[in-house]
Amino acid sequence: MTFYARHRQPPQSWAGYVDGWVMDMQARGLSEHTIEANWYRLTCFARTQTRGPDEVEPSDVQAWLTGERIEASTKAGRRASVNEFYNGACG
Repeated sequence: MTFYARHRQPPQSWAGYVDGWVMDMQARGLSEHTIEANWYRLTCFARTQTRGPDEVEPSDVQAWLTGERIEASTKAGRRASVNEFYNGACG
């Protein structure tokens, strides 16, 4: 299943995990806007990774969050999306 086809997709090794996570967020009644924002942020993270989602280390997340100059609110949104994913789909 492919969600948000107009956006760049996550790596193939992440796709099943991400799709399952989207379906879980839908089942929990999160708004479509929230789901898409979470999906987009996580996909951006996934595209920077050379490992699958079950192999990512905390240091990989930290490097992504600190690798560029971004506003604190952007950083908080990115962190929240990654946390949501790992506490749900991979947790």
